[in-house]
Amino acid sequence: MQIIKRIAPLVLLGALGLCFSATASAGGPYVAPSAMPLSNGFYGEANFGYGFTDSTSRRRDSGIAGGFALGYKFLPYLAVDVGYTQTPRVFVSSYFIHGAVKGILPLGDGSWDVFAKAGAAYARGQRIANVEPHTAGVFYYGLGFTHWFQQDFGVILQGTGTLRNGNVPAMYTGTVGLTYFF
Repeated sequence: MQIIKRIAPLVLLGALGLCFSATASAGGPYVAPSAMPLSNGFYGEANFGYGFTDSTSRRRDSGIAGGFALGYKFLPYLAVDVGYTQTPRVFVSSYFIHGAVKGILPLGDGSWDVFAKAGAAYARGQRIANVEPHTAGVFYYGLGFTHWFQQDFGVILQGTGTLRNGNVPAMYTGTVGLTYFF
């Protein structure tokens, strides 16, 4: 498990470096006309990275985290999505299912955008097998950016989290992933 804790942040930094080095080695931020993202439609994203779960017992475990989301982009600046995120196993099982509104700010020529999202999540944490899990509704939030390689395909880097509620721990993730309009 120690190896995974050391490798996950390196994978995230490597992916981020790859995005920036590809732009730099191309002699600048050249963007094909079709690289601007679609202004509306359904999209999906899959993410993988590092996270930690902060329980009420002050125990903080970290490790691999990942998830997926499906959404609909109404305007160039507004979308909604629902998703599932599996967080590090401080418990036998911990995850959250979210629904969020996503505000998007396109940057420069449109091949990059920054976003923030906020909404509600159903969070579940189970400490010991064969014991009733802790569940609660919690506040969900996220920040990130997307680099669009084509009109319907991009790389996403984001941080998400939930707030603690009773015995359900706060859960945080930093992930890199792919997003695709279909």
